[in-house]
Amino acid sequence: MQAKTSFIGITLLSAASLIGCGSDGGVTSSGGSGGAGGAGGTAGMGGAGGGAVTEQIDRIGRPAINTALTQTFSSDSTAKSARKDEYNAADDLASWPVFIPDFASALAILDSLDTDSTVPAGCGTQLAIGEPTGPGGETRYDGLAGVLADDQLYVDSSSNLCVAYLGVEAEALGIVEEGGCGGRTPQYDVIDDSYSVLAAGTLAGVGDGVDANAEGFLAGFPFLAEPNE
Repeated sequence: MQAKTSFIGITLLSAASLIGCGSDGGVTSSGGSGGAGGAGGTAGMGGAGGGAVTEQIDRIGRPAINTALTQTFSSDSTAKSARKDEYNAADDLASWPVFIPDFASALAILDSLDTDSTVPAGCGTQLAIGEPTGPGGETRYDGLAGVLADDQLYVDSSSNLCVAYLGVEAEALGIVEEGGCGGRTPQYDVIDDSYSVLAAGTLAGVGDGVDANAEGFLAGFPFLAEPNE
């Protein structure tokens, strides 16, 4: 994989011409998963004493995952947008696994992007990939898809050293020796890190072309950059 390979433009490819990796390790074309049914709209969360009802419109524990994996390569823009909205509105953790088929379908395509690999079409190089499987049932991408569907940030509270986004997960998988506290600090380039994990199975190397924040982050609380004027 070439360093800082750009991820921009991948989602603009014609769905009919996409080439991805099949469950058996071979190459297959895919137009994206239709999903496993809607997660259902989130129920309103009533405030105490009959206060205003609010509705969750977004969740972003791990940025870019919904954009990169929820029917990303589908040619049906209406259905794709609706499915992404369902993902954002799903506030019940028990419902999150219904997005695993969507994620697994996209992961099979992203697995083929590592064309510098010595294996055919780069297939089989993705992070936490399983053994080749036959048609139907679970795929070799369901393991990672299940991890990513669990849209929570994991933090090692015993560590006061924060070295990398997804550090706890990377250490557990043996990608890095010391992942630090994990979590997500403002300085992390989480989009580059996410695309690197999805396409190359590493924590770096694939970029979106945006390498720095327009404003510097604060050294102390609240840590976020000054607002743009």
